[in-house]
Amino acid sequence: MSEYGVEPIYEKIEFCRNAWTLWGKIQSGRWDWLGIHPDGQFVLGSPRQREGFTMMAAPEVVMDSAIRGEHGVRVSTPLGPPRGGASWYRTEQQAREEFRKALNSHGNEARVLSFSRCSALSRAQLQRKSS
Repeated sequence: MSEYGVEPIYEKIEFCRNAWTLWGKIQSGRWDWLGIHPDGQFVLGSPRQREGFTMMAAPEVVMDSAIRGEHGVRVSTPLGPPRGGASWYRTEQQAREEFRKALNSHGNEARVLSFSRCSALSRAQLQRKSS
């Protein structure tokens, strides 16, 4: 108990400017993202506050006549499944359009800050990663 009668929620507060650093800290499971400081730095608190039980699934969606692994879009979050779900499209153009939509709309629906990574996927990229 502090002299004000309230325990601090986080033992440590940390700031960083680099989005990849922020991603790594959240993904580690030891930090919560608290927001953005007025000077533009990301604010994190540790140790993470654990409330309740959260289970995340990563659905894979194959659109009509699409070939899995050919043209896709994946949106992932630092605390979600490691590879995230993917949506596969029949043509590269369809996948590009969906990728642009994902970049423009992700997080805007609820008008809250969101932290996610959006990736355009193609067979060539997936083959390079596996070799």
